[in-house]
Amino acid sequence: MSNPTLVHGKRQSLGKTIWKHRASYLLMAPYFILFFFFTVLPVLMAIGVSFTDWNMLEKPEFVGWQNYVKLLLDDEIFIISLKNTRIFAVITGPVSYMLCLLFAWIINEFNRGMRTLLTLSMDLRRQGSAALDISYIAANRNVCFFECILSPWDYAAAGCILKEAGGVLMTMEGEAADFNKKTSILAGTKTAVEEFHKLGL
Repeated sequence: MSNPTLVHGKRQSLGKTIWKHRASYLLMAPYFILFFFFTVLPVLMAIGVSFTDWNMLEKPEFVGWQNYVKLLLDDEIFIISLKNTRIFAVITGPVSYMLCLLFAWIINEFNRGMRTLLTLSMDLRRQGSAALDISYIAANRNVCFFECILSPWDYAAAGCILKEAGGVLMTMEGEAADFNKKTSILAGTKTAVEEFHKLGL
């Protein structure tokens, strides 16, 4: 049997620890309150409702395990969904891990400038087309855009808009863009283009 004195001492010690770090618990309280009411409570209510027959208009009627028996023995769609979920988990899990390792290895093979750019870039923001991305630079919404291979019709019109706004449009190698063939494109403000070239890409 547990010693009542020891249990009481542990409770006092826990209470003192909570009071000592009360500011931290106070800061975490909003999250835990929201988490309880919008995650834990709905899950518990769903588990309770699963043991009833309820059409949301009438009072729930307790049916015990009847819903689960029907789900496992009579519902063909549920069995198919379990199979599909298992296949999805088996395929996406290992494949995603292998792809992560592959991309990490590819990034490691780039030169130092490209590794720095890809490592520090938490996200590549795309609005849907190269023309729109370049136009957003002219509108001062974006700072820089680059693409390894683009057709002239993808960037020519937006490039003219950017140049009229005082921006820079060239190839990633630093040459003038040729509107007659596919080429790499670097577009941005003068400062952004200069910083891009300092990376040595």
